[in-house]
Amino acid sequence: MTELVTNGGFDTDTIWTKGTGWTISGGQGIAAATAANQFISQTVSVIKNGVYVVSYDVANFSSGDVRPSFDSGDNGTARTANGSYSDTITLTAAATTLRFGRSTGDFTGRIDNVSLQGLSSTVDETALGIALSARLDGFASPEQRARAMIQAYVNG
Repeated sequence: MTELVTNGGFDTDTIWTKGTGWTISGGQGIAAATAANQFISQTVSVIKNGVYVVSYDVANFSSGDVRPSFDSGDNGTARTANGSYSDTITLTAAATTLRFGRSTGDFTGRIDNVSLQGLSSTVDETALGIALSARLDGFASPEQRARAMIQAYVNG
């Protein structure tokens, strides 16, 4: 599986966008009583209906909770203790950002060793149906038929 997160070990203070209350230091993303809608996040390449595993460590937990989520609104499990965690998340809508933030309580603690890997993706069944139902009898080769099916899928 391909790693989809860059700098998941927070080795440098780069790549991650830090909301109010978040810093990067000592190889960790550090939260100091983060408020609602304050995340540490980064842009990732994911697709709607894709199934992803987000793995991460929580350390120096003091209060609140933290969970991974995508800007599509798809969330992992809120964590309230130190540990190594892994959440499987299916994207029900388009997303471009992986983020960590609180669920219900202001989070004070650290995250580290963030990993995002895709397990599988689901094809848009409507678009695939259009492609498969297209009349493909007039094509001379399997390659031409395949190109026509792909073009029908892309064009929806």
